[in-house]
Amino acid sequence: MKFKNPMLVVTDIDKSVEFYKKVFGLHVIMDFGANKTLTGGLALQTSETYK
Repeated sequence: MKFKNPMLVVTDIDKSVEFYKKVFGLHVIMDFGANKTLTGGLALQTSETYK
């Protein structure tokens, strides 16, 4: 079994996307509004929609 696409639950998705762009150079490749997938397989989801 391989570990793929870790998902982080965040309170502010826009700030989180900017952080990962600035610090790691990642970019959004799929945008579903409350869920975004970045290059490298990292996924972000808002805490409101994760509940």
